[in-house]
Amino acid sequence: MMDQHRERRQHQRIFFSGRDNVIVSFAWKERPTVSVTASVMDISGGGVGVTLKKEAAPEMEKGDILILKDIRNLDLFPDPDLAMEIRWVFNHKAMAHIALGCEFIAPSAAMQAQIETLMQEWTVRTRGH
Repeated sequence: MMDQHRERRQHQRIFFSGRDNVIVSFAWKERPTVSVTASVMDISGGGVGVTLKKEAAPEMEKGDILILKDIRNLDLFPDPDLAMEIRWVFNHKAMAHIALGCEFIAPSAAMQAQIETLMQEWTVRTRGH
């Protein structure tokens, strides 16, 4: 029974507040003309968690492939057209936002190194406040 609740994440993550205003934009691989901007909740070497307003959200589901276009207000420069797979969707009728957990698909070693450096710098920065 205990194994069901064991932590499965392989990467440490950085969590952001609304004040950090970290924003991503992405498009659907199969629908490249559909693009969305979302607030970043967290990021790790393995992926990103985001929220977006329901009225701004096109239809989406677990398994959809997204293309990361931009990250704003964060010292991170993603691989051009980095693919991500939606691993989970939280869309409760009582909530005004939808949350997505997305896994990076084959990020470059350079991007992984950027995220690792960002995590170290962010930890130092947030501990200093």
